[in-house]
Amino acid sequence: IVVQKALNLAKSNGPVAPALCARSVSILLRKIPGFRSIKVTYFPEKLMKDFSNIKGVKTKKIFEYDGPDKHKKLIELEKKYELKN
Repeated sequence: IVVQKALNLAKSNGPVAPALCARSVSILLRKIPGFRSIKVTYFPEKLMKDFSNIKGVKTKKIFEYDGPDKHKKLIELEKKYELKN
């Protein structure tokens, strides 16, 4: 239910302007039960920190510096770290 609500909010919000991603995500997350402690921010690092402070959240930082095809690399990382959509 939570995932579906998040997906619906993101779809209804639509695309956002460059440099507004973290702000848009933080605003949407605050509308979902369990994520209301997230502060609205323009800064991805602050959003990441707030998200990591939620009870039960486990974090793992993954850095990717190779090539322009980010989608291909994302698929490789999902397999490597057993991440699922």
